[in-house]
Amino acid sequence: MGILYPKVIRFRDAVLDVHNLDSEKQCQSFAEKFTYKGSKEQISFSIINIKKRTVLTLSTRYEWHLQYWESGLYRSLDERLHHGVHLWNTFSDDHSNISKKYLHSSNKIDICTQHADYFELFSFSSNKNLSSSTIMELGQLKPQVSKVANQLWLNAKDTTLPMFNHNFSNINPLPTFHIANSNKIQFGDVTLTPKEMATIHLLLELKSIKEIARYQHCSEANERKRVNVIKEKFNCANLPLSFLFNALRIQGVTLACLDAYIMSQ
Repeated sequence: MGILYPKVIRFRDAVLDVHNLDSEKQCQSFAEKFTYKGSKEQISFSIINIKKRTVLTLSTRYEWHLQYWESGLYRSLDERLHHGVHLWNTFSDDHSNISKKYLHSSNKIDICTQHADYFELFSFSSNKNLSSSTIMELGQLKPQVSKVANQLWLNAKDTTLPMFNHNFSNINPLPTFHIANSNKIQFGDVTLTPKEMATIHLLLELKSIKEIARYQHCSEANERKRVNVIKEKFNCANLPLSFLFNALRIQGVTLACLDAYIMSQ
């Protein structure tokens, strides 16, 4: 197989023409790496250079690739280009509507990382709810997706974006937290200690109590007490961990933990 070139975006009455055989072949190769039999999940990966105004993009579903770029939604790309983890239901309604229409899913997430003048934008959608553990796994999958995409793009030509003005303001920022007195971390009306945050991070990585206790240099009994205290703070005492994971997601703790993981990479 020869070198696969990305789609060439041509201008036709200010509408992007993204039909391109080489691009379709690239998406097929990308899908072979990240699509499983019977799976309704979808992955897209793009590199956007905001200085050169160029883009390289792939999707495991070529039809979605066409619909996104032909719909003109790329004109709102500035909403998505913010370092961190973002759910699509926090963007403008057009994003949720097109996802529901063509992917039949409202469960779509972006993981965006900024590197000087360019952004890496990793998107994942599923017909299932995105659990805390799934979101953490996606953060770990992103480097592998980036590696495969860059191999497909080897010696490829960048695709020029339309010259429209991006506004890189935080239109829909992530749920925020701040450091309170005594180095405590606060999410809304919930205050956590650094030890509790460490435990939460490890729980989201699906570590066992034994593993967490070893990391925290304490007994398993003390670690169980810490987990129970955390549950009480999130109003799910005496309930399974799944209730805590849901509360962490709602309060923005899960996204904050994953964002911290991404920034450390």
